[in-house]
Amino acid sequence: MRFLSIDYIFYQIYSFFRFVGDILFGTNNASGTNGAVNGSLDSDGDGLTDTEERRLGTDPFRADTDGDGIPDGEEVRRGLNPLNPDTDGDGILDGVDKYPLDPNAGGPSLLDSLFGGTSQTASDTTVFLSILNGLQTFFIILILIFIGGIFFSYIRWKEELYKAKQKFNDAYKPVGEVPVELYKHPRWQSVINHMNTLNQAEWRVAILEADMMLAEMLEKRGFPGLTIGDQLKSANKDTFTTLQDAWDAHRVRNQIAHEGSAFVLTEREARRVIGLYERVFKEFNFI
Repeated sequence: MRFLSIDYIFYQIYSFFRFVGDILFGTNNASGTNGAVNGSLDSDGDGLTDTEERRLGTDPFRADTDGDGIPDGEEVRRGLNPLNPDTDGDGILDGVDKYPLDPNAGGPSLLDSLFGGTSQTASDTTVFLSILNGLQTFFIILILIFIGGIFFSYIRWKEELYKAKQKFNDAYKPVGEVPVELYKHPRWQSVINHMNTLNQAEWRVAILEADMMLAEMLEKRGFPGLTIGDQLKSANKDTFTTLQDAWDAHRVRNQIAHEGSAFVLTEREARRVIGLYERVFKEFNFI
């Protein structure tokens, strides 16, 4: 009920003291220049007298009753509804709407909403907060993707580290722990153990030992000659089908023996040479 509202009570108190002041100080003259008695008082300075505001239903102590950013008096002069913040019902406050009486036109541009020349209103704030919320959601998703990438990279790093440790442990496992395979010649297992390390010096030892096994095999099979080269020259390709393999492997052995550290031996080359010796030894059922 209006007569119980705080604004109404303060308005009545204000009117009473203004009336008393007019009487005591003679401001209420016959010409009616005062506003309290003749109804020209504008308590909130919005361009409408308190009497006009009571007639229109607006708040005489609030310059902008509907909160649309336009004073009540200005709204009345422009034909707007001072009790409705959106006169044309287009969802845009009258204070922002460029055409407040046309529901099909008006409204601030994006730049106006962000940096607009008009006063900041609820519509401006809504647009700005919508953009801000969109950016916030985008950055949250970006951060989550970044965190997921870090987690995935960490898991992959742990897996690769585990594989590398396993390979290292297998490569440098003591000879006694290497599973012993049954070979006819016990020295061949030693060649395999030297080859299965990550040490280039061990690969050289493997090739030198394999070549000594080749010398032993040629001697036992009765190939004549004082050196491996002489024995291979005396061999017949028809009865020694892997003769070329023996020559190729022995040639690499000579490079290791004569060139020393100047000869670069890769793991791939070392395994190829050991494979050549293996084919020769299997042909003669030596291992």
